[in-house]
Amino acid sequence: NGGCTHTCTDTYGSFACSCPDGFLLSPDKLTCINESTIVDACDPSPCKHGGKCSLVRNFHGFVCACEDTGFGGILCERGILTAYVIDDSFNSGQKSGSIQVQAKPDTSLTVTPTAPGLSFLPPSLQLTNDVTSGVFDVKSISSGVKAIKFILSGIDADIFDFVDDLQVFVKDVFARLKLARKILPGGCFPLALTTCPAVFNAEIGLSSTAEWYQLNS
Repeated sequence: NGGCTHTCTDTYGSFACSCPDGFLLSPDKLTCINESTIVDACDPSPCKHGGKCSLVRNFHGFVCACEDTGFGGILCERGILTAYVIDDSFNSGQKSGSIQVQAKPDTSLTVTPTAPGLSFLPPSLQLTNDVTSGVFDVKSISSGVKAIKFILSGIDADIFDFVDDLQVFVKDVFARLKLARKILPGGCFPLALTTCPAVFNAEIGLSSTAEWYQLNS
């Protein structure tokens, strides 16, 4: 009977074993196991954070479905932090662009972004079981491709895995204003310096593509 403990069926070049009602075929594909002797691996559920447990009876095991829990791993035990761009208008020298982070910590998770040539407001965000997302406004100091890293701290930092860098592209003034290189843009922020009415009746001033601000002495 091909080694089957119950029913053996001929197939092309081989055979297949099957079991009667109340029995399941074991992983060796030969012997049958009484269903009443199989322990329910999902009672109680080993899945964490609301993951759904499903039995894999032929293998005497289970699988956890972690969708929509904010966690991953075999038991939905590892936290997942997601980060994405919600405003991609990153321009050099301006406060522009923003990113959003999302996670579902058991208690709290502090997220601190960092990248050369970028500053973030606020500098860090604390996510909790109730507050699961937050937004960083980004100011770009220099142009080019930037890789934003996320530093995790707080009570639940140990159960969260490392987050992949978030890549953003910061346009310089030429790309933003669609100007050819080496052409000096006029700018939209004039600053009057002085006037010369006695000689030329003219005004001397400056114009910038970014808003003027005063340095603290």
